[in-house]
Amino acid sequence: MGLDNGNGVVPWVAAMNAQLNLTQAELGILEDYPELMDLFGQYFAASGNDADYGLIRSLINSVAINNSYQAVEFVFDLINFLIDTNYIVPEYTDINFPGKTDGMPFNWWNNSVWINNNIRINGLKPEEKPNAQEFILFALFPREAVFHIKNSMNALNTAQQLILDGTFTRIHNGKADAFRHTFWNALDASDFGVPITLLFTTAHETGAIVPNHPLEMEMDLHNNSIGAGIGAIYNTLTPSTIIKSVVINAMQNTSQILYLDPLANHDGENILPNSTLKSTNQ
Repeated sequence: MGLDNGNGVVPWVAAMNAQLNLTQAELGILEDYPELMDLFGQYFAASGNDADYGLIRSLINSVAINNSYQAVEFVFDLINFLIDTNYIVPEYTDINFPGKTDGMPFNWWNNSVWINNNIRINGLKPEEKPNAQEFILFALFPREAVFHIKNSMNALNTAQQLILDGTFTRIHNGKADAFRHTFWNALDASDFGVPITLLFTTAHETGAIVPNHPLEMEMDLHNNSIGAGIGAIYNTLTPSTIIKSVVINAMQNTSQILYLDPLANHDGENILPNSTLKSTNQ
């Protein structure tokens, strides 16, 4: 298909070029993934004057950074959500903005330097900074992002406590890790619903420049989805202890939630050639 639809350059591409002066590399992504051309065309048709050219550029570059089908799938999931919900980014003032009561600065969600220096989603890897997909979501959904960041730490701390009290073992790829992902997504979904939850937690898994082992990613994405389903029936007023109990019960008494076994005797890169996905009730 290229950038020419038979009648000249696709109109929205020409319009965005006038706004942003796309580089050859950015135009190359559109040529490599013609399905994005159709998707972005739908977005501009639906959004009209509210279309965010900068968002589209960020999405194109996120695909360039992580050139994979998962990166393209993320773009589809996000753009379709924006179209289906007629989503408009809320406007905030320095009087009342997401994160203010947590000591975050005004407009932190658009401050890449502050985000890189202060936000860590994975407490198990404190050196791991947010990825390009997560940056996009912070800017679009800052209120939800604050919940998401705090819920990630709550889930990790709770999982570590469950190891200490003997409920589960193995914080990386074991049952405690399965709990962490399921609980985290359940908390997110109870706070702001399933669709945005899965945008955030899928971006965390698939947007990494250096992706996890395929089995680890499969396990995490599966448990994320199960957790979001659990949290969907609750709301932000539900005590996290109730959701914790529901997740533990699901792990011990159903085959829904998965972990990896056997694992090497350490919590680093511990997947073995014979590691397989198993239900946590085994």
